[in-house]
Amino acid sequence: MFELGHLHKLTPPADLDKRLPHCNHAAVKTWAYGSKHYPCPIVLALDRLAGKWKTNILWHVHNGTRRFNAICRALPSVNRGVILRQLRALERDGLLARRDLTAGRVRHVEYCFTPQAEALSPAILALAEWGNRFGQPVAG
Repeated sequence: MFELGHLHKLTPPADLDKRLPHCNHAAVKTWAYGSKHYPCPIVLALDRLAGKWKTNILWHVHNGTRRFNAICRALPSVNRGVILRQLRALERDGLLARRDLTAGRVRHVEYCFTPQAEALSPAILALAEWGNRFGQPVAG
């Protein structure tokens, strides 16, 4: 079990304003994305990634462009309609780009990272490392 008692002692790093020069934390009270306002940038980021399968989809697309069916095969326990809704939301939020490769009667759609998602890639990899470190592998 994790000890969480130390979390109340966490404070922002002293050099936070140097690392985020565009943001004067003393003056800023909310952050906006589109028409929504957020109390802090972490809440904004988590809201854009909210959804049971969004981070999992991003994990599968982070290595390169993936077709819709490949994403579905990577998430076999998830309904295709649910995956489609999550993909549309990620596209709407500017994290994935969708490309229609329809040729005649054969329809293919593929998804790839946008520059915004590329900027998020280190965070996705950090989450994967955290999961590897604290999770327990299961055979099968």
